[in-house]
Amino acid sequence: MSANEREHAREWFDKADTDLTSATLLAGIQGPPETICFLAQQGAEKYLKGYLAWRGVPFRKVHDLLEILNACRGEDDAFGHLETACRMLNPYSVEVRYPRYPFDCTREDASDALVRAEHIRDFVRERLENH
Repeated sequence: MSANEREHAREWFDKADTDLTSATLLAGIQGPPETICFLAQQGAEKYLKGYLAWRGVPFRKVHDLLEILNACRGEDDAFGHLETACRMLNPYSVEVRYPRYPFDCTREDASDALVRAEHIRDFVRERLENH
């Protein structure tokens, strides 16, 4: 892995951490659940993309966590462990951001989304430490 790939990955991880920190702060003040869910999805997405960048794997500009996860699984089968979390977070990339989508988020949804995104973050960090 080149220094450029490492730097690119760190940029993804920094953006992901900003999303997750923002989601955590909003959750702490009873912020809008839709925004918390969106930020949790974005943090998870950026951690997965950061992993791919770290490994030097090109990826499309896409928000579909399952597609991104499959690319990660191509590098490390252990990423299959994250499929349920990615499936749950996937709708929060688009549906919650626009009117007329039949998608309402509760505080429980927001809390669950944040826990799942943090799990993805922790998993990616662990995989990088082991490689």
